[in-house]
Amino acid sequence: MTTTTTSAWTPLSIISWGVDYLRGREIDSPRLTVELLLSHTLQCRRIDLYTNFEKPLTSQELARFKELLKRRLDHEPLQYILGKTEFMGLEFLITPSVFIPRPETERLVEAVLEECKQCVDCESSLNVLDIGTGSGNIPISLAHYDSRIKCVASDISGDALAVAQQNALKHQVAGKILFVKQDILQLFPEKYTPFDIVVSNPPYIALEEYKYLQPEITRYEPRRAATDEKDGLVFFKRITSLMPKLLKAQGKCFIEIAYNQGEEVASLFSSIFQDVSIIKDYSGNDRVVCGRGVGQNG
Repeated sequence: MTTTTTSAWTPLSIISWGVDYLRGREIDSPRLTVELLLSHTLQCRRIDLYTNFEKPLTSQELARFKELLKRRLDHEPLQYILGKTEFMGLEFLITPSVFIPRPETERLVEAVLEECKQCVDCESSLNVLDIGTGSGNIPISLAHYDSRIKCVASDISGDALAVAQQNALKHQVAGKILFVKQDILQLFPEKYTPFDIVVSNPPYIALEEYKYLQPEITRYEPRRAATDEKDGLVFFKRITSLMPKLLKAQGKCFIEIAYNQGEEVASLFSSIFQDVSIIKDYSGNDRVVCGRGVGQNG
């Protein structure tokens, strides 16, 4: 791709060229990638690329597109390049300070919302704790879709919490979420307890597996949001141990897991919860373990 024939580079010709170029370099979703990078460059909707498909790019626009394309070729995640992603039908601001929300995590949010619908006695409010909030995608989605929900959202990263607060303001739920800088592996403040629901998508990738993940994750996403540096079970064990103090006696805990962790985490939950179940995602993999019914230990 050169700039000597700028007039030849229209949205249509760039898309045609870019799809083949990215496919040859094994970049996922080549057409979507080119369309999103190009619409971001031109500050337009994706559909506008096709309604104005013959309009040549200026030299400045072409240079900007090439810059973004190079970043993607270096395996930088598309979400960081664009500075945003979609989750639960909402647009979230994303920076390298936060782990990128995955579509699989929508199943976790859906499960909590389904539980809230069943709570007919909770007419005024439902108190929810989100552990490891990152971009705030979980509590913001919950507060957006159920007006009764009020959240405490904790994270060890101050930078991540700053992004989450921006997202809460963006979706007009900032007044319903208290963001707290807290290392869950240390003492959690009891003044925020007890909660009706605890939810978490913690770092659960085992160190041995993390080493072999795609460079988009290992080179760009915050490492401590992905792996516990051990067997992948550190945060599950810690969260389980905290439930007698953080959760109401008949409250419920929902936690996201890797596809192969269902039995182990369910076993941990069974040590303190009366009822434990595993929810599958839409690919048929174990995705969420939930437990209900735990007494408080003072």
